Amino acid sequence: MAIAGSTRPVHPTIPEIRFGIIQYLQKRGIKAGRDELKQGVHRLLATQFADPWWHVVLKNGCERWYDKIGWQLTELKNLGLIQSGGWGCWELTHQGRRITSVSQCA
Repeated sequence: MAIAGSTRPVHPTIPEIRFGIIQYLQKRGIKAGRDELKQGVHRLLATQFADPWWHVVLKNGCERWYDKIGWQLTELKNLGLIQSGGWGCWELTHQGRRITSVSQCA
């Protein structure tokens, strides 16, 4: 969240990234491939990911935003909100389908 009068870039919080993943899966019809999901979340949060800091390529060869979304997929799985939908796919669990706000992803 940006501070009023600040020129500091707006970065998404961890709950915002998690909610973006859930929103994308809800809009997509509950199931999506890993790369498609990451690209879709990037588009949903395009304003927050606009800062060049997010586009630095890490040692693993991925841009920082791509890596961060990947880690949050793992966290959402650990929280029981998403599950594997087959090789390279993610889908919402029953619990994940009930998420309606960022605060529920904290």
